[in-house]
Amino acid sequence: MTRTPGYARERWVNIGLGAYFALILLFLYGPIIVMAILSFQGPQGGMTFPMQGISLDWWGRLFRERAAELGPAIVRTLVVAVETGLIAAAFSVVIAFAYRRRLPGSRLLFPAVILALMTPGILLGLGVSLWWRLLNLQPGHLSLLGVHVVWALPFAFLVMLAVLNRFDPRIEESARDLGASELRTFFEVVMPIIWPGVLSAALFGFTLSLNEFERSVLATSQNTLPLQLWAMLTVGIIEPDLYALGTLTTLVTFVIVGALFIPTLLGQLRRVSRRGTE
Repeated sequence: MTRTPGYARERWVNIGLGAYFALILLFLYGPIIVMAILSFQGPQGGMTFPMQGISLDWWGRLFRERAAELGPAIVRTLVVAVETGLIAAAFSVVIAFAYRRRLPGSRLLFPAVILALMTPGILLGLGVSLWWRLLNLQPGHLSLLGVHVVWALPFAFLVMLAVLNRFDPRIEESARDLGASELRTFFEVVMPIIWPGVLSAALFGFTLSLNEFERSVLATSQNTLPLQLWAMLTVGIIEPDLYALGTLTTLVTFVIVGALFIPTLLGQLRRVSRRGTE
C-alpha cells in the first residue's frame, strides 16, 4: 500500500493535536494530581516537594482532628448543592419549554436567565445580602440557596435548550392524538426522552454549588466547605491534611457523578439488548 505525502502530513497533524490535548489535560488536572501526591507526605513533610517520606499520617489527622471542625460545613454544602441541583433542573425544564414554545414573554427569558453569567459573583452576593437586610432578615440558608440557584440556572438552561433542540415535537403530537393528556404526555413520553438532559442540568447545579465561594461569602452567615477552608487558610498554618481533604472531595464528587449516571447507562444497555432480541 502506497502512502501519499498527504497521509504523512495528516498523521503528524493528528499527533500534534493529540499532544496539545494531552497538555491541556495536564494543565487542568495536574494540580489535582500534585495535591493527591502531596497528601501522602510523611509526618514531617510540608506543602511542597521534595516529599519527606510516604505515609497516611495526614489522612489520619484529617479524620481525627479536622472532622469536628469541617463536619457541619460539609453537611451544609452537600445539602445546598443537592437542593441547587434539583431546583435548577426543574426551573430549566420549565423555562426551556416556555422558550421553545414561544409563550408570551418568552423572548425575555433568555437574556433574563443568561444575565446571571454576566454579573460578577461578588456583586451578586452583595446584592442578595443587602436585599436580605432590607427585609430585616439575617442572610442564611435561603439566601445562600438563592444565590447558588441563580448562578447554576443559566448552565442548566443551556443544557436543556440543547436537548430540546434535538427533540422531535411530533412525538408529543402523536401522544396527544392518541388521547394522552398534557401531563401524561410529559411524564410518560417526553420525560423519559429528555431525562439525560435533566440529569445533566442537575449535575451542573450540584457541582457549581459544591465549589462556589465568591457568591457565598457575602450571602450567608453560615460557613460552607469553601468558606470554611478559606477561613482555615487565612488564620491557621497550612498543612498537607488540607490536600487530603481536597483529594477526598474530588473523589467523592466523581463517585456521586458516576452513581447518578448509572441509571441512564443501565437504561441504554436495556434498550440495546431489547433491540437485539427483536
